Amino acid sequence: MSLPNESNWDEYYSKKDFEVPEFIINALWKNYEALIRKHLHVSGSGLIVVELGGANSCFYERFKKAFAVTEYHIIDNNKLGLELFRHKGDTGTFLHDVDLLKADLPKCLSADIVFSAGLIEHFAPEDTQKIIDVHFELTRSSGLVLMSFPTPTLVYWTFRRFLERMGKFPPLFERPISPEEVMPILARFGTPLETYKIWRAVLTQLITITRKS
Repeated sequence: MSLPNESNWDEYYSKKDFEVPEFIINALWKNYEALIRKHLHVSGSGLIVVELGGANSCFYERFKKAFAVTEYHIIDNNKLGLELFRHKGDTGTFLHDVDLLKADLPKCLSADIVFSAGLIEHFAPEDTQKIIDVHFELTRSSGLVLMSFPTPTLVYWTFRRFLERMGKFPPLFERPISPEEVMPILARFGTPLETYKIWRAVLTQLITITRKS
């Protein structure tokens, strides 16, 4: 999923040089968990969670440990990333080999939480909007859509150029996205609840959480 001539997802998943450092994963998860606990209002025995672009998910185990998740769906179309996922046999865990731009989405899926971590920045603007639309299409009424993605700051560009010079920047098309591009799209679908920057991720991330109308 992304611009096919400018990204090599197989190389990304196969080389340790491109693994996301644990401190970045922890910084993101700390914010994800806090926002979900603050804004999620669900009665019942468990949650349905959808991770878009999650292939070999960094967050699956954290979600399952922190919340009462009855179904966890990962939707991606990189076969290598999906194959590397270690929890295929877990009860209530589903992998979907789907190209999000073609929108051949799982039928009757209505999730409490749909989230993506570092997904929408790998697309040109018109396709970024389509991918955001998919988040809401898979979310139940009053459910939560949570996204994090790089946003343009001096820190982002400085660290990115350093990684590029060192040969450590992933072989992916990536464009940092400003709030001004995303917020009007979110407002079409629901109520944006919080938006802010996560500086500890170094490649500065913007995080947004929206309640679907």
